[in-house]
Amino acid sequence: MATILKCKPFAEQIKTRLQEDISNSGIKSKLVAVQIGKHSTSEIYVNNQKKQALELGIEYELRVFADNITQEQIEKEIDEINNDDTVTAVIIQTPVPQKLSFDSIIDRKSVV
Repeated sequence: MATILKCKPFAEQIKTRLQEDISNSGIKSKLVAVQIGKHSTSEIYVNNQKKQALELGIEYELRVFADNITQEQIEKEIDEINNDDTVTAVIIQTPVPQKLSFDSIIDRKSVV
């Protein structure tokens, strides 16, 4: 007979453990999300990211760029994020415009 796994209580336990670990680490965490262009699905996703990050005690910043940004410009923006000592993590939201090299953008970021 199959066992029914209730995910919400399990997720709450993980979230509580993460909150404690982050709080006890003494490290101020900051997540920067990079979104290029406007996409309704990405906007829902980044809103959820922000909510979860803040609940965990992680500072959250969303940087939104127009979809006509050039590869050179976005790489410069990624370099700026890389050089910000307060940033501990970066997420590049997908999709990115086809004219940009997603692999190049990912390879450029040095912050996990």
